Amino acid sequence: MLLYSTCTFARKEDEEVVEWLLDQMPEMEQIVLSAKDGLSQGFDGASLRLFPWRVDGEGHFLSLLRKKGMKPSESENPMGTAEQRKMNEIFLNGKEEFREFLKLIKKPLLEKGYLWEREGLIYLLPFSQNQLPSLRFLRTGLLLGALKKNRFEPSQALAMYLKKEEFVNGADFSSEDIRVIKYLKGETIDVEGAETWGEDGWCLVCTDGHPLGFSKRSRKTLKNKYYPGWRWQ
Repeated sequence: MLLYSTCTFARKEDEEVVEWLLDQMPEMEQIVLSAKDGLSQGFDGASLRLFPWRVDGEGHFLSLLRKKGMKPSESENPMGTAEQRKMNEIFLNGKEEFREFLKLIKKPLLEKGYLWEREGLIYLLPFSQNQLPSLRFLRTGLLLGALKKNRFEPSQALAMYLKKEEFVNGADFSSEDIRVIKYLKGETIDVEGAETWGEDGWCLVCTDGHPLGFSKRSRKTLKNKYYPGWRWQ
């Protein structure tokens, strides 16, 4: 599928470009997008226009295209369940620290895609009939974390992906608690008086039920693992 988007009102750069594309590539078709929530239908009756007096922003154009004959369900999960399990089980072989960490996640994470490693980083990628090309990329799929010597360190992205109830160990602080700011600054904090669950080890730190990041809990102390690039300065 291809989403064509511009930040202009010019019909020549919007609908006419889509018309040219469909003429040059007859194997493509345009998907009709419904106008709602303040959006306006494009001149072709299939695309969308975002006008600044109706929605927040400066004005945009959107048109969605796909290959003809492709049904949405065909791209969701082309592999069978048995093949999915086999692929991920092969990947987990020899990665015991990572395997043990996955037991802390309550949601069926591995049913969402296949595991893939690059330079020590483990990603969860959507199931596809085609493997990734050998190209450099900035981000793909969900970064689960990094394999280090004799340990696995979960990523900030994984913490933000989870919900409070989806991790075995956790601590939840009120947004009014000064320790929330201390955590965001990268400081070690205690859990005295906060809602806690599970055991020591990797812990999901939350505020008012919303995940902030990970920490390593030892008794009543949280060793901060909040992403350094996001820390409060």
